[in-house]
Parts: sequence; C-alpha cells; structure tokens
Amino acid sequence: MVHCFLVYENYRFDLTEGNHNGKKKPIDDCIHAERVDPFISRKDEYLLFKKVLKEKILPSKEMVGIPEKTLLKARAKGINLLLNCILV
Repeated sequence: MVHCFLVYENYRFDLTEGNHNGKKKPIDDCIHAERVDPFISRKDEYLLFKKVLKEKILPSKEMVGIPEKTLLKARAKGINLLLNCILV
C-alpha cells in the first residue's frame, strides 16, 4: 500500500499514524520515498507504484514466488477497503 507523509525541513508528518487503518506507530524505514505533486493523478500514482514494485519490491527475498498480479490485486483491495472506511 502506498503510504503518504508530508515533509517540512527536517520533520516528517505521517498522515495515517493513529488512524483506524491498523497502524499505530510511525514509519521509520521506507522502501522508497519520492517527492510527488500533491495532486498526482491516479494513473501516475499507479505507474509509480508499478515501477517501485518491479525495481525494489518483487526482487526482494520476501517476495520470491509472489506474482506481480497478486500484489496489484492486493493493492486494489486495500484501496477499496480504505475508501469504504473513509466514506462510512
């Protein structure tokens, strides 16, 4: 799942910490961090996710044997779950 945080000078503000998403602590390590336009399109966000998935996540030993399609389906289900929690 793509995670979002804001950076100002030396400070990082975690936008999901403490929310009802199962995350109750700060994220200390990132697989990938990149500055993006706050109004990034869904398509551009998806393409960035796929790039990081192929270059950094799938090659890791933890992901051996897991097809890309499985992770993309899990991402879609995760987004739907978050939307349902937000809109309820």
